Amino acid sequence: MELNFLNDLNKIGSYSALWKKKVFRSPLEIISACQLYNTQLYNAHSNALWMTLDTSHIEDVWFDHKIMAYLLKFTKVIHLSNRAKGIGSHLPFNYSKGELNLVSFVRDLKYKYNWSGDIILEYMEEYSTKLIKNCNYVKKLLGE
Repeated sequence: MELNFLNDLNKIGSYSALWKKKVFRSPLEIISACQLYNTQLYNAHSNALWMTLDTSHIEDVWFDHKIMAYLLKFTKVIHLSNRAKGIGSHLPFNYSKGELNLVSFVRDLKYKYNWSGDIILEYMEEYSTKLIKNCNYVKKLLGE
């Protein structure tokens, strides 16, 4: 059951088996639904509902330390890719003209947020040749 961020500051689009359709909810509404689902329905981590954070689609303000620290408590998967005006989204995370400083963000995941989960490099097809090199770079940033 996956919850994905879209490009709107106040409401984000999400699709999940829980709601069975695409709806717009704020991040706090999604977290609230995850908490309700996790505590009232399952109480077991194997069936818990978690968010997927897609860096290519979230607004810059969500990278604020306090907001991100809170969101990461409910995030098990990060789709890591950059974006650039006039080019689009799902660019390599370290794209030279990218709008997001994701090299710093990846370091922060381990050293600032102590986050553990899965990182998926989500690139447009024309950048697929960079996946292995970038995967090794992410591992290096995480100290692996």
